[in-house]
Amino acid sequence: RRSLVSRLPERVEEAGEAPHAGLEKTLAEIWRRVLGRSDIRRADDFFSLGGHSLLAMRVATTVTAETGHPATVRDIFEYPTVEKLALHLAAANQNEGGKAVTLVELPPLVPRAADAKAPLSFGQARLWTLERLEMAGTAYVVPVCLRIEGLLDEGALELALGDLITRHEILSTRICGNEEDAWQEAGAGDISFERRSGETAQAAADLWTTPFDLSKEYPLRIALVKGEADRALLVLVLHHIAVDAWSLDIVLRDLALLYKSRLGM
Repeated sequence: RRSLVSRLPERVEEAGEAPHAGLEKTLAEIWRRVLGRSDIRRADDFFSLGGHSLLAMRVATTVTAETGHPATVRDIFEYPTVEKLALHLAAANQNEGGKAVTLVELPPLVPRAADAKAPLSFGQARLWTLERLEMAGTAYVVPVCLRIEGLLDEGALELALGDLITRHEILSTRICGNEEDAWQEAGAGDISFERRSGETAQAAADLWTTPFDLSKEYPLRIALVKGEADRALLVLVLHHIAVDAWSLDIVLRDLALLYKSRLGM
């Protein structure tokens, strides 16, 4: 990693023009929040700054909600600078007679009835079909290894993992039914927390080299691999039917916060 970093060209700070007042400034502020940057210029390319399709979706949704100009992910790809996107949205708004988009008021979220079947999303249905046909294998297994150094409170960690599973019901959900009628069935959140010994992640490699049986097990496996001294490896193996790149960040953030809470921090 150090060798690769040393070969990266230094980022040249070009004196770009700051966003103009109005829509450009609003768009730049949205980009700052989404990308976590503070140096957005009119001609900066969204994807060169670290943007990708999931972040583009977040930008499009936020732009629509905060400016009243309907924006799509395709807009971000075709007009990837603040200047170009502002011109495009303004022109589209003018073509529509200056009418801002009317946001649909969604019904309030309410708890699902205990006996109600939760249908699969289109993406989940696709993965479920591949699993049923035994075509997926481990292609949709998402392994995460978190190296822990220093003092570890295993009791607090186990409680935090339980809190995480309670908070995100999908982590303790099985898929039931068949191709014609499949649904999600939430469990009690009693996912096993294995403890193993070993020097590296190899001690838990079977967790991510074994395909999931989504009808019989939850889409999450957990193991704590204890090494020498104060070193440990927390292995979380998830199935893509439960998480993607966006939601995985949320899961890991919540786990860190819940662990701190259990420590009384």
